[in-house]
Amino acid sequence: MAPTTYIKLDRGIIHWVWYTEPDTFRVFVHLLISANITDHLFSDITIKRGSLATSHASLADALGLTISKVRKAIRNLKETGEIETTRYANFQVIKIVKYD
Repeated sequence: MAPTTYIKLDRGIIHWVWYTEPDTFRVFVHLLISANITDHLFSDITIKRGSLATSHASLADALGLTISKVRKAIRNLKETGEIETTRYANFQVIKIVKYD
């Protein structure tokens, strides 16, 4: 069994612009708990701490959302600088900007 790890959420998150947008908030929390806690090699690419390799389809499947809702949430998070993305042929790397 993997060791237990935690994320911290500041109580001030209730004032965050995406707090009242359920899909965007849910996608962001999922990214937080899914991000690598150490650097990891994936398809010959080093995925850094605070980042993860994924796709819109896999996020939609994991969260029970449509792909279009996931795309909108990712777009929202990119526009406000919460995340950055790098596209590859079969996946994308999502970096949480202020992970630490």
